[in-house]
Amino acid sequence: LSVLKMVDPGGNPVEIFYGPQVDSYKPFHPGRPMFGRFLTGDQGLGHCILREDDCAAAIRFYETLGLVGSTEYKICLPNGAVAMPTFMHVNDRQHSVAFGLGPSEKRVNHLMIEYTDIKDLGIAHDRVRSEKIPVAMQLGMHANDEALTFYCSNPSGWLCELGWGSRKAPAQQEYHTRDVFGHAPEAGGFGLDIDM
Repeated sequence: LSVLKMVDPGGNPVEIFYGPQVDSYKPFHPGRPMFGRFLTGDQGLGHCILREDDCAAAIRFYETLGLVGSTEYKICLPNGAVAMPTFMHVNDRQHSVAFGLGPSEKRVNHLMIEYTDIKDLGIAHDRVRSEKIPVAMQLGMHANDEALTFYCSNPSGWLCELGWGSRKAPAQQEYHTRDVFGHAPEAGGFGLDIDM
């Protein structure tokens, strides 16, 4: 039952609903056999990184909806500026939504989907490479959520982050200046053309 439809300050559609329709007689079957599942349930779908031109307005908007969080990375950019993206969450997932990556042509930078078994991430990585799908950031581990991930493009021109093993949101704020390892930029033009 959809309760409310609106847009956030960046023009991204937001829908508040209660009691989603669950068709138990039509279970989801992925396009290939999997060792595990996708991590969803009380963790939600994953997370998304959105374009927000006014980060302060976006923070107020998402706080009104019950999300919490703040800046977690302070990334030095090649032009001398410092990017300070904001990460917010509504459950135990380290972040549900984030923004503050700077200007972007697309409203969505990426959508992260997490596997419960690392073997499924490896198979997805092999498949993306064999199909020659552009990879924006190579396999690596973020410092904030400690997820092992990589970023590949989709037909709409934004990114899917496929990952495994993220930690839960910490009890107190942390600041990071780089990732643990990897995530070197590869295919350009997706708004992630910086060394992490």
